[in-house]
Amino acid sequence: MIFGFTKSFGQHIDTVKVIKNSVYFNFGDQMIFSLRYDRTLITKKHYSFTSNVGYGFIPGDNEPVEHRHRIIVMGLHNLIGYKNFYLQFGLEPALYFNGNTTFININGSFGFRYQGGEDTRLFLQITYNPILFTTHNNIFDLPIGVGLGYRW
Repeated sequence: MIFGFTKSFGQHIDTVKVIKNSVYFNFGDQMIFSLRYDRTLITKKHYSFTSNVGYGFIPGDNEPVEHRHRIIVMGLHNLIGYKNFYLQFGLEPALYFNGNTTFININGSFGFRYQGGEDTRLFLQITYNPILFTTHNNIFDLPIGVGLGYRW
């Protein structure tokens, strides 16, 4: 009984809520458009580790309805920063589908990220996303990207 009171009165419980989920639209980053879900896996004082998954496309040459490539993208990112402002670096493998052709790009991801708290819940990132490795001769290269979304 004495140990129970000592333990309960001796501990400080941190009540700060950590927002771990984001959904965002991304324009660029080796595709024209993508919709992504981002999850914060590790949070420390000045460091976070996140993972994301998304679906994107590159439009076709002839008709706007026809897609040249459908893309599934995954990402692992290290974030170093203070409060809501971070430098981001990581890898984003992407699986491209086009008819009978399927190939993989491994893209780097370097940039700036703003992750708003409970007051704004804004997600904003600006990235440089170069192709580091590809299994196919891909003529499309759009390495700059902007993401905008919501956090919860």
